[in-house]
Amino acid sequence: MLPRNWIESHIPIITSGPWCGDVWKIAFELCETKGIKFKILKIDHGVGVIKVLGRKVILKDLNHLLAHKQFNYYYSNLGKLPIIEWEAAQDWLIN
Repeated sequence: MLPRNWIESHIPIITSGPWCGDVWKIAFELCETKGIKFKILKIDHGVGVIKVLGRKVILKDLNHLLAHKQFNYYYSNLGKLPIIEWEAAQDWLIN
């Protein structure tokens, strides 16, 4: 969920190394979705974790906004994502 550069997020894949594609787009949708808590654990290349709070969760569809966005958008808005370090994640996961 956390590509480090445009090569790791490029579609189609152009690297033989780590590749995240544009999965980061779902992170922005999950941030806007009601009825869940969402964090990205800062391990590996970002591991998304969702806590479901209720029975009715409808994913916020931001495709109209994100469909043509590229790495520049992701990088410029990275601060809006709920990224937490592993130490903080351990507490968040059990509470």
